[in-house]
Amino acid sequence: DQQISTRVTYLVDGIAQESTVRADYLVSKDGKTYIAEVKSGGSAPNPTYPQTRRQLLEYALLFHNPNLLLVDMEAEEIREIQFPALDVSGHTPWPTLGRTVAWSLAIGAALGIYLGLKIPHYLHKTRVFLHHEKRFFSLSPKK
Repeated sequence: DQQISTRVTYLVDGIAQESTVRADYLVSKDGKTYIAEVKSGGSAPNPTYPQTRRQLLEYALLFHNPNLLLVDMEAEEIREIQFPALDVSGHTPWPTLGRTVAWSLAIGAALGIYLGLKIPHYLHKTRVFLHHEKRFFSLSPKK
């Protein structure tokens, strides 16, 4: 059993900040891996205590592991905590989809503007070229 940590990057007023998040233990039982948080004293071992709940949620998200244990050392109690609505598989479909759509729209808009500016110019050059070529070649219908 070991302590685990990960680096997290977040933005504060657009400026990147980095922090290290450490969980107390990474433990395994029956082939299942858990992140265990050890608490003692006061409200801390209570999973409904906001700071404890937020800390467990942070672990689930950052370590991509929904299997959480809250260990109360004083009561000698271990509680399994889950966030059923949370997808912690590492796959974040909506933010990724949102970025994909945003980039697609941006690229499409840029391409539309570019083509909108270039096509009339290209058509004008083509007309000038054809008009110019008409002078040198007879474009009259064959008899």
